[in-house]
Parts: sequence; C-alpha cells; structure tokens
Amino acid sequence: MSNIREKGFIWQAYNNMISLKCQVEALLDVKRSDCLVVNAFADQCNTIEHLSLGEDRTIHRITPLHGNEATFPRLHVEDVRLKRINDGTTWVEANSCAACAFFSRLPFANIVGISISGRKSVQFRILAPSRSDFSLMKSRMRDEQIEFNVLSVTTGGRKELTCRQRAIMQTAIQLRYFENRNRISLTDLAEVIGVSPSTLSEIIRRSVKKTISYYFDHRP
Repeated sequence: MSNIREKGFIWQAYNNMISLKCQVEALLDVKRSDCLVVNAFADQCNTIEHLSLGEDRTIHRITPLHGNEATFPRLHVEDVRLKRINDGTTWVEANSCAACAFFSRLPFANIVGISISGRKSVQFRILAPSRSDFSLMKSRMRDEQIEFNVLSVTTGGRKELTCRQRAIMQTAIQLRYFENRNRISLTDLAEVIGVSPSTLSEIIRRSVKKTISYYFDHRP
C-alpha cells in the first residue's frame, strides 16, 4: 500500500509538470473603449472582425456596413481608411487600440479568433504554447492595465490527448500496464492516479482511440 501511495505522489508531480507544458487555448473578454472602428461603426453593421493586428494600425472587416459614406461618422482621414468590397463587406484600416497593439507584440501566443462582444469589449481567442506562457501573458496584460476576464480555458487540441490523458498514459506505460509480464493491475493503477477502476478504464479507452485516430490522420 505504501508503495502505491508513493507512486501516487510521484504521479501528481508528473501530472503537474505535464500540465505546464500543454498548449492552452483560452477565450478572453477584453475591456476597451479606445477602438475608433467599433466606436464609430458598431451601430451600423452586424459584425466587426479583426483581420490584421499591428502595434500602430489594425485592419477590420465590417459585414455589412449599412448606409453610404455621407452617413458615416465624421473621422479624420489620417485615422481611418475604408475600402468597399462587392460582397457587401467593408475593410477598414485604423489606429490600433491598446488591446490590439498589445496582442500584436506577443512573442509567445497567437490570436486564432476575434469577435466584438459589445461597445466596450472584444473577445480574443488565444493559443499559447503552455500554461506558463499563458500566465505570463496575463501578467503582462495586468502590468499594462488591460482589463480582461477569462471566459474559458482548454488544454491540448481536439484530436490530441489532453494534459491529464497524457500524464495517465505515460504513467501506465512506465508502470508496465500494457506489458504481458510484471504489469500493474488496473485496480492498482487507478489507486496510484486517484480514480476508480471504471473511470480509468474509460480514460484509457478514449486515449487509445485518440492516439490511433491521430496516427491514421497523420500517416503518409
């Protein structure tokens, strides 16, 4: 029993280490009030997307933009450039707000989606290489006084093993669960990990299915 408990402590440490190395996808609701485009056109369109983020300038796509140039808000020519597209969309280039400028400088995270959630907030979907990188990003946002709320956080890709699945499968391999001789039993492995045998059996089944699917999806 003490041996299993000791292995359990080792597994917890290993699980924590694996979790720190897993990529993170997070949805952030970022507060901002200095976006010229949103402030000017939010009431005249259905959606505003960010196509290109820059520290100085950002390109937006507005769909659709109602009215004509005469009805648009009066903005300085040097601040905003508009280009009408035949499909009803309009591309707008304007000075970057504080949030867009910040995310354009990130060396360790990528923006995979942006949507307007209100006149004073934007939702950014962020992909970071690890939890530590994600934590560093949040710390820098606070340092620059950018207000935000974390709406959701997921680890690993949809077809990849989650951090927990990876840790469990690595532990199962190290304790010879998949071997024919000197293998650990499902019951003892479940005790090491701290779950019921039925739960562990389902985790292993799903992990094996993901691994096999990933192999066939990526083989030449």
